[in-house]
Amino acid sequence: MSQSLIPKDRIPWRHMALFGWLPSPLKRLAYRVLLGYRIGKRVRFSFGGIVVGKSVDLGDDVEIGFLAVVQGRRISIGRHSSVGTMSYVSCETIQIGEDAKIREQVYVGGPQLPESRFELGSRTIILQLAFLNPTKPIVIGDDTGIGGHCLIFTHGVWLNALDGYPVNYEPVTLGKSVWLPWRVFVMPGTTIGDGTVIGANSLVSGNNVGLQTTGTMSISNTSISFNTTGISGATTSFGNNRIFGNTAAGTVPSLGAASSDHGQQ
Repeated sequence: MSQSLIPKDRIPWRHMALFGWLPSPLKRLAYRVLLGYRIGKRVRFSFGGIVVGKSVDLGDDVEIGFLAVVQGRRISIGRHSSVGTMSYVSCETIQIGEDAKIREQVYVGGPQLPESRFELGSRTIILQLAFLNPTKPIVIGDDTGIGGHCLIFTHGVWLNALDGYPVNYEPVTLGKSVWLPWRVFVMPGTTIGDGTVIGANSLVSGNNVGLQTTGTMSISNTSISFNTTGISGATTSFGNNRIFGNTAAGTVPSLGAASSDHGQQ
């Protein structure tokens, strides 16, 4: 990683003290007049809910919940979208589509680079207590759901790289109509294809998770680790682009070159 991390206050106390306590109508007015935010009709801010940015565009009927914090350099939230109670979203670029729901106590943040980006598509949902780390870009496609307690990381580093320990900074992409049930861990560099369902309590890493054809499941240059001794599913389940974990050993359709490893996962 050649770029420097951007220093940023985790909690914007000054902004919260100035604007957080204002009732929603006064907060909308202050944001428009004093800060130049573009705010649509019927936007609602709960007590303590704030948006902090250089360029801010909030569509019609957006809701910012109680003590929710959204902060970044560039922020765009589409109409009918919401950020739930005590959620925290902090990234250099935040782009949220229409009718997207971030539920209560979701955390989106961590060390930030100039390229850090959190992009959440339309008609999506992130459920309670999920943790997303967009140090490198996280892109989530339309109609995708992320269950509670899910963890999505774009970086992994702690021990000294000069001593040979790994340092990993890679973006994560989730396609359209993807479903991550509760407690899925997504590793840096993962790409999950359109229409894929991952089993609960799974660990997912790799750059091509999902189906490439309508009839068979294709895993290429990918490692998927389930909380199980095998993978359960009939051919029709895999044909519908579903991956199931947290089960006992079961039947597996042909996985091509990856099939020799499935018994060890």
